[in-house]
Amino acid sequence: MENGVVTKLIHNNVSGATGIAVKGNDVYVSGYSMVANTFESIATALYWKNGVPVILSDGSLYSQASKILISGNDLHIVGHEHNMKGNWNAKYWKNNVSIELPNGGEANGVFVDGTDVYITGRQGGVKYWKNGAAVDIPGGSFIYGIAVFNNTVYTAGSTYDSDTNVSKAGYWNNKTFITLSEGTQYPNAYSIAVIAQ
Repeated sequence: MENGVVTKLIHNNVSGATGIAVKGNDVYVSGYSMVANTFESIATALYWKNGVPVILSDGSLYSQASKILISGNDLHIVGHEHNMKGNWNAKYWKNNVSIELPNGGEANGVFVDGTDVYITGRQGGVKYWKNGAAVDIPGGSFIYGIAVFNNTVYTAGSTYDSDTNVSKAGYWNNKTFITLSEGTQYPNAYSIAVIAQ
C-alpha cells in the first residue's frame, strides 16, 4: 500500500510478500508464488518491480525470497530453496544472478557496507556470510537482521536453551549476545539498525 492505495502482487494463484525496497519511483517487493496452497505445490522465488513479477528460480525446487535491498545500482535478494526432502540451501541473488552461499540452509537478512555484502542465515546454528565467507555465531537459534557500523557486526535473532526450555530475543555485537527479553515466552528479534551519535 502506498499512500493508502493498494497494489496487488500477483503471480500464479498464491503469492506472499516478504520484504520491500524503494529506489526513486520504483518499488521492489521480494516474495514467492505457487500454483496452489498445498504441500505438493512448489513455491517459486521472485520479486515484483512496480507490481510486475521477476522470477528468480527455475521452479524445479521449492524456493522463496526472504529479504531485498538496493545498494547503489545493485539489487540484493536473499532466501532459500529446498527439495521437499529436508535438504535446504541458502540463496543469494545479486542483480538476478544466483551466487552460492556455502554451508547454509537459509538466508534471512542482507546488509551492504561499501563493497562488502553481509548475509544472515543458519544451518546447524546461526551465522552470517561476509562476501560469501561464513562466520559462525555461537549459541544462536535463529538469526534475521544485520547491520554493520565501524567494523562491528550487529545481528538480531534469538537463543534457545533446551535444558531450561527458555528462548530469548536479542542481538549479537560481533559474537557477544545481548538479551532483549525476559525469557518467559518464545520471542525473536527480526531486524536491527545502528544510528551514529
